[in-house]
Amino acid sequence: MDVLFYGTPRVYRYSYKSAGVENVENMKVLAEQGYGLNSFINRYVKYKYER
Repeated sequence: MDVLFYGTPRVYRYSYKSAGVENVENMKVLAEQGYGLNSFINRYVKYKYER
């Protein structure tokens, strides 16, 4: 899953291997909803997995 945050030029890539299956699936739902993705990544993904 590639994520581009508003105002940043960098694309962040998350995979089942790097972030975990459950986290990526949750991230897909949040991306579809249009809110909560950044908070979710910061809380559950950002520092818990190597990219």
